[in-house]
Parts: sequence; C-alpha cells; structure tokens
Amino acid sequence: MVSIPVEPTPYDLLAESDEGLQRVQVKTTCGDTVGVTRVKYGLRSYPSSGKYGGRRPYSADEIDLFFIYTATGAMYLIPVTAVKGMTRLALTRYAGYRLSGLTERPYSNLAESSG
Repeated sequence: MVSIPVEPTPYDLLAESDEGLQRVQVKTTCGDTVGVTRVKYGLRSYPSSGKYGGRRPYSADEIDLFFIYTATGAMYLIPVTAVKGMTRLALTRYAGYRLSGLTERPYSNLAESSG
C-alpha cells in the first residue's frame, strides 16, 4: 500500500510492506547518474556558500529509501544508508539495487511522430 503525504515532508510517499512503513524519496534521470540532494530550508534559488551550496544530502532521519526511475524504464530501490552523505549517484555502481524483471526500452530524446 502506498500513501502520499498531505503536508510538506522530505519524502514523496510512504510505502507499507512486511518491514513496516518506509519513507520513499522518488528521483528520475535521463542518464546513468542521478542527484540525491534536497534544497536547504530558507535559501533562495541561487547557489549559496558552503559544502553543498544550496543543497544537502538526505539523511536516515528524513527518508528510508530512494526509488529511482530512469528514462529507459530501469528502476532502483536504494536504502539511504547505502548512499550516506552522497549528493550524486552513478547508477552502474548500484546494480545490486536494480529492480529486476521489469521491461526497459531504449531512450531517445526525439519526440515520437504521431502520424
């Protein structure tokens, strides 16, 4: 069972499983890397000073899992504890977290013609 929060939260959805409730942050990418950061509270859209600029990594206090969906249809379910402190992931390093048995397709950034 999946639930969507009605108040602002660091996670995008709650998923109920045999392990209990899991807080899931959803990320998408057109390539084989993905950013896994969030904007610091109270900052404007321009970069600020500091280690991560205006962004920072998620922590295990905020979320439990990343669900990553790529343009080819590949899906990953990665525990936040497996990427502690990271701001960008090269998905080839996380092949063990890839959800198998799902249909993928080649990616093209060209619009399909309808006629």
